[in-house]
Amino acid sequence: MRSDLANASTTSRWVLLAFLVALAPSAHAATLYGDVEFVEGSTEILDATGKVRKPRTGEKVYEGETMRTGEDGEMHVRTGDHGLVALRSNTRIKVEIYRADGDDEDRSVLSLLTGTLRSISGWIGKYQSKSYAIKTNNATVGIRGTDHEPLYIAPGEKASAAPGTYDKVNAGSTYIETAAGRVTVEKGRAGFAPHDPKAAPRLLDKVPEVYRPTKNEERIRKRKEELEREVEKARLERQKAKAAEKTGQAEKAPTAAENKAETGEKAEKGDASKSESSKAEAAKDEARKKAAERRRHRPESK
Repeated sequence: MRSDLANASTTSRWVLLAFLVALAPSAHAATLYGDVEFVEGSTEILDATGKVRKPRTGEKVYEGETMRTGEDGEMHVRTGDHGLVALRSNTRIKVEIYRADGDDEDRSVLSLLTGTLRSISGWIGKYQSKSYAIKTNNATVGIRGTDHEPLYIAPGEKASAAPGTYDKVNAGSTYIETAAGRVTVEKGRAGFAPHDPKAAPRLLDKVPEVYRPTKNEERIRKRKEELEREVEKARLERQKAKAAEKTGQAEKAPTAAENKAETGEKAEKGDASKSESSKAEAAKDEARKKAAERRRHRPESK
């Protein structure tokens, strides 16, 4: 008997666990950040739980995930707002916040944990540049619709440049900001924020040698031209898709007015039903009274 109860209890726990797993959102229920378009060498993606997967062309990257490249790695991702992020070797970057619906609430916040990348902004950089940021351990890089290359070197890291946050601008302009100040970086220049919290960010006299083009720069250049031609159309299509989605949800969900009307209609039907029932009962009562009256006046038989 006890064995049967124990088995039943175990079965119940497994059923409950399966039910909870079914209710739990999948790892890919998060907001889509972009699609991997190019991978080379050692690369990987870590999801929000730390699970690692090997990216391939067409792989989806989601908000909350971390992209990582090794010594020989490079990875290019087309972002949801029709931009491009190209991770260089030995780079690790996390998608902190991302939303690209083509409206005023769009936002992109990335954490550059180590290494460097080339970022060609899409419509968020053009229309919502104040909601775009790349953060490092000691600074924030913001943009004004641009093509730029943020780089972060941690203290103690072996590199040909001093530790801190750098940014090289290829088009448009950016700024580097810390608690000690802010500097604007224009096209063709590079800025630097030292790890010293008292030292303000500053412009550099020349682009540091740590910035070295890869063999895939031509691919990035061509892709940039294509995305820039397509970005407005892509934004418009996203807006239309979101509008249709909202319309569909509105059609499925009755409005408060519709609910009120339906409730009123049911109430009216209920009142009408009660009224008809009352009339029927009154008619029966009247018929019974007349029948009793006739019996009272009927002559008795001899």
